[in-house]
Amino acid sequence: MARWIGGTFADGVWVVSGVFSIPLEACSAPPLKAPSRGTPRGVAVREYIGSEENRLVQFAVQELFAAQRRYNPVVFCGPTGTGKTLLAEGLADRWRQERPGEPLIATCGADFARSYAYALDTDSLADFRDKLAAARFFVVDDLQQLRQKPAAQEELARLLDRLLDCGTAVLLATSQPPGTHDGLAPRLRSRLSSGLTIPLLAPGAPARRVLLQQLAEKHAVCLSEEALDLLAAGTEPERLTVPQLNHAILQLGHAARVEDADAARDTDWIRAFLEDQARARQPSFRVIAGKTARYFSVTMQQLRGPSRRSQVVRARGVAMLLARTLTGRSLELIGQYFGNRDHTTVLHACRKTESLRHTDLAIATAVDHLSQELAGPSSLT
Repeated sequence: MARWIGGTFADGVWVVSGVFSIPLEACSAPPLKAPSRGTPRGVAVREYIGSEENRLVQFAVQELFAAQRRYNPVVFCGPTGTGKTLLAEGLADRWRQERPGEPLIATCGADFARSYAYALDTDSLADFRDKLAAARFFVVDDLQQLRQKPAAQEELARLLDRLLDCGTAVLLATSQPPGTHDGLAPRLRSRLSSGLTIPLLAPGAPARRVLLQQLAEKHAVCLSEEALDLLAAGTEPERLTVPQLNHAILQLGHAARVEDADAARDTDWIRAFLEDQARARQPSFRVIAGKTARYFSVTMQQLRGPSRRSQVVRARGVAMLLARTLTGRSLELIGQYFGNRDHTTVLHACRKTESLRHTDLAIATAVDHLSQELAGPSSLT
């Protein structure tokens, strides 16, 4: 399935020149969730492709399929578009293919909560619990959908106790690391933190080149080797996710057909295209502030107001740093948006937040997560 990469194959993983591919079966079961609004069309990657930035994904997959597991549960965490759902659905289907006699339950956070509520309403909670506890592989995607559902979180924590005691392989996917996930109950965070947490990052340049080649072939966009190298290197500062890479190829192919059949092979044209795409992806202050406020569970009014509460100050510092790095706008303009603060206040907040990234895991995670969330076309609204 991944032989076009070349290299060696071991434990279900192909490796070549620092790029690895984990084969994932074409999913025969319904997806764990509906595609999100704004997802670029045509993304049909049937393997997980990564490089050094996501090397631990290989180890996690081997742990899930090992006869004796050292780490359980496995938790994949990262922003939208970094491959959480691809891995959850693909590994579930791979389990079905390789171990057809071993029961599997694959769901998402919202569906788990709905099923639990239905079991309560119909007085069938015992059957609900027994059915899930019989699984030998248990998968939950989009765990963050349980943030406002404390009863469902407690039920999941109880279920995880039963599953882990029985040696069931457990895979969960969520947007934030368990230890920094303010929306999850302490008991559930504790269960998740007891296993192996794998942060998923957008693909690095070597993996991007392989992905761009694959997507270009899929969409019949003719790119030269030089053009592929330029596209892969040109997106490095923004660490584009797979859906965003797919969007770039679609846009490039469309422009090449409309403007010039050879445009996609012209390096000067591609450089101009990359500059246009980077400008188009710049989020507004309002979008940056809104996403940051939601991440830290504060209001926009608090973020832009005079509050000195610790959680608000941390969130405001992250928002200001993101506004500076993602938009390139002046300190004066950033200060005006965030409550008419002067430029020295903004500079101090940015420097402090940047310093905290090296010592405070929660801040580092917030900046990385929000930077990737804000990187794509869907962040502009």
